[in-house]
This record gives sequence, structure tokens and C-alpha cells, in this order.
Amino acid sequence: MAVLIGFSIPPAGLGREFRFHHLHLAEGLEFYSRLFDPAVTQRARVAGFDALRSGTMLLLFGRPSTSQSMPERPSAIWHFGWGDVTLGETYLRHASREVEWEPPLPAGKLHLHLQSPSPVTTAGWYRDMLGAAIDVLPGTAASHPVAPRPELRVAEAAVRFGDFAMGIHRTDEALVSTRGQRADHIAFECEELDRLISGLRDRGVPILESISPFGDGRHATIEGPDHIAIELVESDSHRH
Repeated sequence: MAVLIGFSIPPAGLGREFRFHHLHLAEGLEFYSRLFDPAVTQRARVAGFDALRSGTMLLLFGRPSTSQSMPERPSAIWHFGWGDVTLGETYLRHASREVEWEPPLPAGKLHLHLQSPSPVTTAGWYRDMLGAAIDVLPGTAASHPVAPRPELRVAEAAVRFGDFAMGIHRTDEALVSTRGQRADHIAFECEELDRLISGLRDRGVPILESISPFGDGRHATIEGPDHIAIELVESDSHRH
């Protein structure tokens, strides 16, 4: 379970459970194959993509057919890592205290660091639309006109889907869509995809890709806060 300091707000959303499915990267299969502990990491093929799996972590590699390579620019997905997510602590302090970068790295317990002009508002979207539990630092709702440089930023909010966590850091940069970037999208497993997409559309959530086949199931892609692409994956077993 991620370690989070602040106060928690229980999940809301559309009454459905979401579980982390994968993070989709445009490239890097060989790099991460060498970086992670081979004793607990396996290569796989998932819906036609090369993948690395270790416990609950799943990374997919390759350019999705719907996205074209774009010049690397700041997007909502700042970076990703492994271990705990802590609110109110800068990245430098966290790294010096907990992170060991010598390979092989343990690949489990994947987490994401997102960036947003309004971390608390962004966390609220994940709560209201996808039912995440969220944690926020007291006193972070006020406007901060200028964000500190990345390594000095703290996560002002976090969203949790079970053991998977995403810390959200403030930025004053203009963010572009994650599509076509090195980290193209994040994916969650869900049930009742037809009803889910219909409900999200009714609530004004942009649908980037309509429902289509994905491996032994189906998927669709929506746009979340700050132009993040979020894939929703429904396995065949969840259609009955």
C-alpha cells in the first residue's frame, strides 16, 4: 500500500471498480528488460504489443496505431517509478532516502508522478469520474502562481486505485496530450465497458477512441485532466 500523508477523501465515481492494467510506452523494451530483476520479470505479448510483467506491474511497448510520434513536450505524465508515493516530500528528498538505482531493480509496486496546474482539482476528477480514493495535503487548494523546478516539487495530491498510486505535482508549464509522447497513456481494467463509456460521455468526458477489440476483450480511450489519455480495458470474462 502506498504511504500517503495528508487527509483522505473516499471514492465516488460511477460505482465501478477500476484496477491498474498497464502503462504504455512508445519504446524502451530492451532498456527496461536489462534494468529489472530477471528473476521476477517476464516478457510477454499483450494484445499484439511487447510487454514486461512483474507482479501487478505491466508495461506495454510500441507506438499505438492511433498515435503518431510527436516532439517530446511536457505532458500530464511526468515520470514513473517504483516503491511508495509520499505527499509533501520533494522528489530529491524521496530519492535520496528510498530509491536505489543500481540494477537489477525490483519491478513491482509501479507508481506514476503526474503534473497539473491544479493538483487537487485533477485528483477530484479521478475521484468523481473513476472512483479513485484521493489524498491531498492540507492548504494546497490555494493558487500557486509559480511552481518550483521539478526536483523540488512535492506531490500535493495523490489518487489510489487499490495498491496503485499516482502522485500529482503542480506545474506552470502548458501541457500537451500524452498521445504520441514517450509515455502514451495509462490503462485501467474495468467492467461493463458499454455502460461506462456511455456514462462518461453523458458527463462530458471526451472519448478519444470508441470501443474496439483488444486481445481477448475490448477497450476504449478517454481523455482525462490535462490531456492525459486513459485507456479502459474490459476482459472477455467481464462481459457476462
